[in-house]
Amino acid sequence: MTTINGIILTDLGSSDYGYSVTVLPDGKILTAGTSYFSFAMARYSSTGALDPTFSDDGLLTKDFSGGSGRGYNFNLTNAGQVLTSYYNNFGLPGNFTLARYNADSSLDDSFGNFGVLNVDFGFENAGKNFTQLADGKLLVVGQANSLSSNPDVMLARYTSTGTLDSSFGNG
Repeated sequence: MTTINGIILTDLGSSDYGYSVTVLPDGKILTAGTSYFSFAMARYSSTGALDPTFSDDGLLTKDFSGGSGRGYNFNLTNAGQVLTSYYNNFGLPGNFTLARYNADSSLDDSFGNFGVLNVDFGFENAGKNFTQLADGKLLVVGQANSLSSNPDVMLARYTSTGTLDSSFGNG
């Protein structure tokens, strides 16, 4: 990590991109993005120092797909966990992944498959943003590309445990 006149440069590995940032209730700063096609997060103190109580050194990278992809966004859940979205194009078509982390950076085993939900609708899809509703359900928006048409807007709803909510839309 390098600091230059109020700017912090954090090297996560290679080809690093930041896409999202938020200030947590305790004043710490959480960022999310991509490091060489892996999802990446960094947590800083309010003064900009890396927070060693998060993933031992303040930095976390995770390759959900075994290939290439991009980490786009994260939101804080009602319980203070971090929910992330990641587009992966390991093989075709590409899909997206949701993962839920506890405050210490460990995956939340009560969500999806041991903290990770790989979403595959049978065509290329990418969850770009999401929000948590008051009842804990998740709305995910993104794009869906079938092989025969231009991209469409995709909107999906999941339960708080990461299963597709069949009571929304046409199942």
